[in-house]
Amino acid sequence: MRQLVYYESRKHFLTKPMFAMVLIFFIVNAIKIASVSREQSPFSMLSESYFREAYDKLYEIYKGELTDKKLEDIRTLYEPLREKVADNTYSTEAEEGCMTYNSFSDCLFLEWCFIRDIEYETEYENYANHVVQNAVSNISFFKNKHNLYEARLNYRIAKAFYKRKLTGFYNTDGFRALLYYDFSTIIILLLCLYGCSSVFIKEEETEMHLLLKTSVKGREASFTAKIVSCMIFVFFICILFSAEDYILFLVNFGDMAAFSEPLYMLEGFKDTLLNINLISFYILCVVSRLVGIYVMAFIFMIISLFGKNILSVLVVNIISVAGIIGIYSINSNGLKYVNPLSLVFGRKLFIKQEFISFFNYPVCSSLLPYIFSGIILIVGAAIMSRRWNRG
Repeated sequence: MRQLVYYESRKHFLTKPMFAMVLIFFIVNAIKIASVSREQSPFSMLSESYFREAYDKLYEIYKGELTDKKLEDIRTLYEPLREKVADNTYSTEAEEGCMTYNSFSDCLFLEWCFIRDIEYETEYENYANHVVQNAVSNISFFKNKHNLYEARLNYRIAKAFYKRKLTGFYNTDGFRALLYYDFSTIIILLLCLYGCSSVFIKEEETEMHLLLKTSVKGREASFTAKIVSCMIFVFFICILFSAEDYILFLVNFGDMAAFSEPLYMLEGFKDTLLNINLISFYILCVVSRLVGIYVMAFIFMIISLFGKNILSVLVVNIISVAGIIGIYSINSNGLKYVNPLSLVFGRKLFIKQEFISFFNYPVCSSLLPYIFSGIILIVGAAIMSRRWNRG
């Protein structure tokens, strides 16, 4: 079996055109990440180096645990500047002794690079406590109304937000850009479409299927080898580009020290119920993307099995991807749970979780795409096996 898998991999994936495509897309992805990093960096539009120098100097002082002394120091630094700007008593000319150019630019610099994030982090504990208090009140209310589902749902919310707080200050621009970056996912889809579309149709075009019919176990072993080689290829491509994304965002932003901080440190995930750190969430997104791409690969292979030539299979697969993307863009609550793209772009499932009632127990709806994807993989494998064995 190992030799068969290697043979199928050589025939479909370990080819010069595939290596060339992977290399080209690898370079294109690196260029795109560099472009995104420049656009999303707070200093991308500034030619003056002193803004970056001032940030690096202050960041070394205030990063890490947010102590009372650090909070007092930065507020002492910021408040006089804020008052001067509010009173309109600042100068528009260059001033000596300023961190950047003058008092006005110092005020904006501190506000955008430090104060906004620090205020969000210091106020988050109060926000979480408020959510817990409301949820606890709702538990009592819904229990009195004999609504077990809503009572249990509010219990889960209260449990998720209980004792939440942010105690560290780190630059999260790199992680924010990484988690919202989808270009590499499109590249992976294109590579899988190109590679998996030929897995079965090549046997028809080369008439190899006629030879396999004469073998007692040849068809079954060949089918298994094709599926395994395809899954190995998809796994390798997903891990390769996911690793490239993380490494290049680290290089371009220069700081991913927030990897151990909770996910809700990012303001966009303020209401998430996940109590995991940023690096764990990125791994979860990679796993979700891998599962979603596996489903797409199985769809490509099914179409390949029923096709007549490679060109027609590629055209139908492209139309299928366009249709799935179109359905996904509708953003219907019902459709998104059965659409594999919900896992491919899995970030959206966890920004703010939704629940459905299952015998009065709240079940997180973000689990549904995994369940439906598992069903699609099993049914797809059964359809392909039946079709392949029939010849």
